[in-house]
Amino acid sequence: MLKKLVSLVIVFVLCSSIFAMPVNYGDMTVQVESLIGTGSNQTMIVVDWESGLTQSHAWLYQYNGTATVADAFDALAAACDFAWSQSAFVQYINYNDGLESHATANLGWLSFWNKDSGGDWAMNNDGVYVQQLVNGSWSGAVADDFPNWGNAGPAIPTLPEPMTIVLFAIGAFITRRNK
Repeated sequence: MLKKLVSLVIVFVLCSSIFAMPVNYGDMTVQVESLIGTGSNQTMIVVDWESGLTQSHAWLYQYNGTATVADAFDALAAACDFAWSQSAFVQYINYNDGLESHATANLGWLSFWNKDSGGDWAMNNDGVYVQQLVNGSWSGAVADDFPNWGNAGPAIPTLPEPMTIVLFAIGAFITRRNK
């Protein structure tokens, strides 16, 4: 039983790595779905659905000059299976990552966040058409966050270090062997 569980975890980690690429950003390795846009500026866009096999997804949005959160969402919609309500009051964000479909369950209950490379998430109430992206920073959304707005920003999808996977597998093997 434990051997099957270890095998499933390893397969899941490997499959996650196939569909996403590791990008060093803000002193961490982020599991990025894809690079979106072109340009010399970049902002990491994170959306957290708070549920599912992979609850959060990140994209590295590249742009020239200035851009807003709405510009990033529009670029995502043009590049992948991403949809949003395209209004100042965002009612839904949906994304199909190829393994599962994510959708805002409670329409209109999203919170928006910003973070610089070394800081904590801070809530953004400016609106997606007004909020300017900052080169080298983070912008995020949490779906279905009501009534917990202000408690925390989106979970950042990081990749486990390879050694963590190896140690987990060794521990599982030792536990299984001792039984």
